Amino acid sequence: MTSTLLERTRAYHEDIELFERAIVKVMTEEAKTHKDNIIQAHAVNAFVNKIIERNVKLAAVYEDSTGELKEEIQSIAGAGPNLYSIFYERLREIKEYHRKFPYLSVERPEAEQMMNGIGDEPPVPFSGEESYGRYLDLHSFFEEYI
Repeated sequence: MTSTLLERTRAYHEDIELFERAIVKVMTEEAKTHKDNIIQAHAVNAFVNKIIERNVKLAAVYEDSTGELKEEIQSIAGAGPNLYSIFYERLREIKEYHRKFPYLSVERPEAEQMMNGIGDEPPVPFSGEESYGRYLDLHSFFEEYI
């Protein structure tokens, strides 16, 4: 079964909603320490970057520079005697696909994987003197300068 432009658009919107829910889940957990606050901020930043990535893809789809979206909508809309034939042809393709792959399920694991990836360590390496981002350690830069 081919992934049509409308299906991809729906999937992008669904991804954005999943990432928004993940942000809400992360933000509802109270950060007790400064380290937890840093980890939470980095997790939210990662989700926001994924949302921006999906929005860029959606903007390209909605811009429709190739006219593919308009053609797909026209083919779905149908008119006159072709209306039912187009519908039943697509229905037959979908049924045939699901007969071939009966145990396939729709999974959107990216947000869940990112949620599980939020661990005890922030993704940015801090030196011991920085105290997980509380202070700024410029010692290595000073050594390089000298």
